[in-house]
Amino acid sequence: MSSLLYSTKSAKQEYYPVPEALTTIGVLEILHNHTLVANTFWPSDTEVVEEKRSSQCTTEFVINASAGSARATMSTTAEGIFYEEEMPLGLKMTIIYKVADVQDQDRQKDTQVSARPTSLAESRVYLVEERSVAAPRPLSMLVNVKDGPIEKTRRLVWLLNELGRNGKDSAQALAGLRASAADLHDMGKSKAD
Repeated sequence: MSSLLYSTKSAKQEYYPVPEALTTIGVLEILHNHTLVANTFWPSDTEVVEEKRSSQCTTEFVINASAGSARATMSTTAEGIFYEEEMPLGLKMTIIYKVADVQDQDRQKDTQVSARPTSLAESRVYLVEERSVAAPRPLSMLVNVKDGPIEKTRRLVWLLNELGRNGKDSAQALAGLRASAADLHDMGKSKAD
């Protein structure tokens, strides 16, 4: 992407505590399971996700929803996962999810922990989110990247909490996520009626 034609805006880096029951390796295994992450990002039946593995470390997705379609790519990294979504009008969202331990957190004094635990004993592993949006220059003045979690991150943190605190397997956790997503969808419908 030429920097003359596109402009990139970034949100501040966010840290989300992971339950003590999950280790760094455990969180990495979850992030490296592209199918599990995709089912977490898009739990609703109204969003049809077509998956195509292009290599051992990269998976491409086509998401068809009532609002339109988008293309997404997930790539495994040593520290987590790189996610890129191509949206209508030439917008491109990039999210990097990494795993950090408390020692890594202590080294980065200039970043703020989201939902900081009350003591270090509560959590020693963090999910780190780095997010940006690239847009064509004419549209870039209309793009506003807000700090704080987006829906995909909320769902991923919810999944990590379910897997860590309750010891559920991923199928049970995804069923719970689908049920809560359906409840939120039904609430939105009743408000519109």
